[in-house]
Order: sequence, then structure tokens, then C-alpha cells
Amino acid sequence: MIPLIIVSNDQKRLADYIKKIIKDESFLSNFIYSIKPVKTELAIDQIRLLKKELKISFSNKRLFIIEALDVSGLEVQNALLKTLEENHVKNQFIFPLKNIEKILPTIRSRTKIINLNDFTNYKISPSTKTLLEITEKNDGLSFLNQSVIQSPSKEDLIQLLEEIIFYYRQRLAVDGVKASKIIKKIMSLKDLLQNNNLNPQLTIDNILLFIHKIYS
Repeated sequence: MIPLIIVSNDQKRLADYIKKIIKDESFLSNFIYSIKPVKTELAIDQIRLLKKELKISFSNKRLFIIEALDVSGLEVQNALLKTLEENHVKNQFIFPLKNIEKILPTIRSRTKIINLNDFTNYKISPSTKTLLEITEKNDGLSFLNQSVIQSPSKEDLIQLLEEIIFYYRQRLAVDGVKASKIIKKIMSLKDLLQNNNLNPQLTIDNILLFIHKIYS
């Protein structure tokens, strides 16, 4: 089973999503394990106990919900990495957290990242709106010279992509086919940007050229 990182600032939404996984995958309550930090972060002893538990074989599949990984130290994360590298066919790991950037890239690359943060909390900045309007309507490529996209950091670009996704989600009702293609493209590249070493500048250039082509 592919380990899941679930990112959310809304605890209720997070809990509801995990409940849905439990229901959909038919996990039995006796085989659901919740690992929470003793104090503010996970302790290495908790990971050692987890490894001992994993050595016990069961016919039923098991679910391990491991909290607060994003506020835990490198020793804990590296210890978990070795666990994830092993093939646990009947073990599902879920890591609910708030800050994906605090997770080792080597862990992110071995998991599926699900971002539950509500896009309605995002606001489109005037510069982002102008960028998209120019990208859609301009016959040339001047949109590639807009200051808002010059040499972006990875974190800034992720924020910008979330704004763009929200912008086109608002357009789904009136421009469904084009908007859905753009959202799908951005989500794919955003996931690669978070989990791999994509160049932020080339990523946003690629996305804007795609949008420009869609509306040409």
C-alpha cells in the first residue's frame, strides 16, 4: 500500500477524510493504530516500537496513523524512511500534517500527497489575475516577462499555483473543458514540484505556455 501524506489545516475535514478511508478500505478497528507525539514531537522510541509491531504478521491489513511528523526531528524521519522503504503489502501508513515543507524529500517521494486545504481560503492577488488575463488574451509571449513569475522560490510558486487553481475552479461552470485541462496540468506539475527537484522557473513557464495554448 502506498503511504499517504494528508495535508490540512482543518482538523474536522482531516478527521472526516481519514474516516472515509477507513470505511472505503474496510479497516477493522482492532487493526487501526494511532501514533501521537508524547510531548510536542514523535520520539525515536515510538518508531522503534512501531518497527517491532510491523514484524508481527497478521492476515488482516493494518492502518497506522502517525501524527506530527512535520514537527518531528530528522532522526525520527530518517528512521521512518527505512520503514517506508520496506514492502509492507498489508500495512497502510497515513501521515496527517500541516506543513509538507518540513518533511524530508526522500519521504515525500515515497508517498502520495493529498492536500485537503480549502482553496476557498485563498484570494487571487491582483498581480496573479493580471498575469492570467494577459496569458489568455495576449498574442505574443509578454506574459513570460511579468515580474510576479521571475525567479520564484519553490514555496512562492506553490502558493501562486494554488491561486491559479482556485482561479480556474471558479471558471469551471462557464469554461469547463478548458479550465479542467488547466487544473489537471497544474495539479500534476505541482505534485512533481513538491516531491522532486523541478526548476520553479521552468515549471511556471511551462504552465503559462500551456494556458496560452489552450486559449489561442
